[in-house]
Amino acid sequence: MMIAQAAAEAGLPPGVLNVVTGHSEVGDELTSNPMVDMVTFTGSTATGRLIMASAAPTVKKLQLELGGKSAQVLLDDVTEEYVRSIGFGAVLTHCGQGCVLQTRLLLPEHMLGAYRDGVEAAPSDREDR
Repeated sequence: MMIAQAAAEAGLPPGVLNVVTGHSEVGDELTSNPMVDMVTFTGSTATGRLIMASAAPTVKKLQLELGGKSAQVLLDDVTEEYVRSIGFGAVLTHCGQGCVLQTRLLLPEHMLGAYRDGVEAAPSDREDR
Protein backbone atom coordinates (compact mmCIF):
# COMPACT_ATOMS: atom_id res chain seq x y z
CA MET A 1 0.00 0.00 0.00
CA MET A 2 2.90 2.32 0.72
CA ILE A 3 4.29 1.77 -2.79
CA ALA A 4 0.92 2.74 -4.29
CA GLN A 5 0.83 5.83 -2.08
CA ALA A 6 4.37 6.81 -3.13
CA ALA A 7 3.47 6.29 -6.81
CA ALA A 8 0.42 8.55 -6.45
CA GLU A 9 2.45 11.21 -4.65
CA ALA A 10 5.07 11.02 -7.41
CA GLY A 11 2.37 11.80 -9.98
CA LEU A 12 1.89 8.38 -11.58
CA PRO A 13 -1.43 8.61 -13.45
CA PRO A 14 -4.39 6.73 -11.95
CA GLY A 15 -4.72 3.20 -13.30
CA VAL A 16 -1.04 2.71 -14.18
CA LEU A 17 -0.37 0.97 -10.87
CA ASN A 18 -3.18 -0.66 -8.94
CA VAL A 19 -2.92 -2.54 -5.66
CA VAL A 20 -5.79 -4.95 -5.20
CA THR A 21 -6.20 -7.06 -2.09
CA GLY A 22 -8.50 -10.01 -1.62
CA HIS A 23 -8.80 -13.74 -1.71
CA SER A 24 -9.00 -16.37 -4.44
CA GLU A 25 -12.01 -14.83 -6.23
CA VAL A 26 -10.07 -11.58 -6.70
CA GLY A 27 -7.01 -13.49 -7.90
CA ASP A 28 -9.10 -15.48 -10.36
CA GLU A 29 -10.52 -12.27 -11.84
CA LEU A 30 -7.16 -10.53 -12.08
CA THR A 31 -5.39 -13.47 -13.70
CA SER A 32 -8.12 -14.33 -16.21
CA ASN A 33 -9.47 -10.89 -17.17
CA PRO A 34 -8.08 -9.74 -20.54
CA MET A 35 -8.25 -6.09 -19.36
CA VAL A 36 -5.44 -6.77 -16.87
CA ASP A 37 -2.03 -6.53 -18.58
CA MET A 38 0.24 -7.89 -15.85
CA VAL A 39 0.08 -9.56 -12.46
CA THR A 40 2.83 -9.82 -9.88
CA PHE A 41 2.71 -12.31 -7.03
CA THR A 42 4.98 -13.24 -4.15
CA GLY A 43 4.12 -16.45 -2.35
CA SER A 44 3.92 -20.19 -2.61
CA THR A 45 4.85 -22.26 -5.62
CA ALA A 46 1.44 -23.98 -5.53
CA THR A 47 -0.39 -20.65 -5.84
CA GLY A 48 2.07 -19.53 -8.53
CA ARG A 49 1.15 -22.56 -10.61
CA LEU A 50 -2.56 -21.69 -10.31
CA ILE A 51 -1.84 -18.12 -11.36
CA MET A 52 0.14 -19.29 -14.39
CA ALA A 53 -2.64 -21.65 -15.47
CA SER A 54 -5.31 -18.98 -15.07
CA ALA A 55 -3.24 -16.34 -16.91
CA ALA A 56 -2.24 -18.62 -19.81
CA PRO A 57 -5.38 -18.14 -21.98
CA THR A 58 -4.81 -14.37 -22.10
CA VAL A 59 -1.01 -14.74 -22.39
CA LYS A 60 -0.74 -12.31 -19.50
CA LYS A 61 2.62 -11.03 -18.32
CA LEU A 62 3.50 -12.41 -14.90
CA GLN A 63 6.16 -11.62 -12.33
CA LEU A 64 6.29 -14.46 -9.83
CA GLU A 65 8.54 -14.71 -6.78
CA LEU A 66 7.90 -18.21 -5.52
CA GLY A 67 8.89 -20.90 -3.16
CA GLY A 68 11.25 -19.57 -0.61
CA LYS A 69 12.90 -16.73 1.06
CA SER A 70 16.03 -14.86 0.23
CA ALA A 71 19.20 -16.72 -0.50
CA GLN A 72 22.56 -15.24 0.33
CA VAL A 73 24.83 -16.11 -2.58
CA LEU A 74 28.58 -15.93 -2.09
CA LEU A 75 30.90 -16.16 -5.06
CA ASP A 76 34.60 -16.80 -5.31
CA ASP A 77 35.45 -13.10 -5.02
CA VAL A 78 34.73 -12.90 -1.25
CA THR A 79 37.41 -13.54 1.32
CA GLU A 80 37.40 -16.35 3.83
CA GLU A 81 37.36 -13.70 6.57
CA TYR A 82 34.05 -12.45 5.22
CA VAL A 83 32.65 -15.97 4.99
CA ARG A 84 33.61 -16.55 8.65
CA SER A 85 31.89 -13.31 9.67
CA ILE A 86 28.41 -13.83 8.22
CA GLY A 87 27.12 -16.34 10.77
CA PHE A 88 23.46 -17.26 10.78
CA GLY A 89 21.95 -14.76 13.24
CA ALA A 90 20.13 -12.69 10.60
CA VAL A 91 17.66 -15.50 9.99
CA LEU A 92 16.61 -15.33 13.64
CA THR A 93 15.29 -11.77 13.34
CA HIS A 94 11.49 -11.69 13.58
CA CYS A 95 11.54 -15.41 14.41
CA GLY A 96 12.62 -16.17 10.85
CA GLN A 97 9.34 -14.93 9.39
CA GLY A 98 10.57 -11.99 7.30
CA CYS A 99 10.49 -12.39 3.54
CA VAL A 100 13.97 -10.89 3.13
CA LEU A 101 15.70 -12.89 5.85
CA GLN A 102 18.55 -14.90 4.43
CA THR A 103 17.47 -18.43 5.22
CA ARG A 104 19.57 -20.11 2.57
CA LEU A 105 23.27 -19.79 1.94
CA LEU A 106 24.86 -20.72 -1.35
CA LEU A 107 28.62 -20.66 -1.36
CA PRO A 108 31.48 -22.41 -3.13
CA GLU A 109 32.17 -25.77 -1.51
CA HIS A 110 35.76 -24.84 -0.69
CA MET A 111 34.43 -22.08 1.61
CA LEU A 112 32.26 -24.38 3.72
CA GLY A 113 35.00 -24.90 6.32
CA ALA A 114 35.47 -21.16 6.81
CA TYR A 115 31.72 -20.73 7.26
CA ARG A 116 31.56 -23.53 9.85
CA ASP A 117 34.53 -22.02 11.69
CA GLY A 118 32.73 -18.68 11.87
CA VAL A 119 29.50 -20.22 13.18
CA GLU A 120 31.37 -22.22 15.82
CA ALA A 121 33.29 -19.11 16.94
CA ALA A 122 30.15 -16.93 17.19
CA PRO A 123 29.24 -15.75 20.70
CA SER A 124 26.73 -18.00 22.39
CA ASP A 125 24.78 -18.01 25.62
CA ARG A 126 25.04 -21.81 25.86
CA GLU A 127 27.61 -21.53 28.64
CA ASP A 128 25.13 -19.53 30.75
CA ARG A 129 22.47 -22.26 30.79
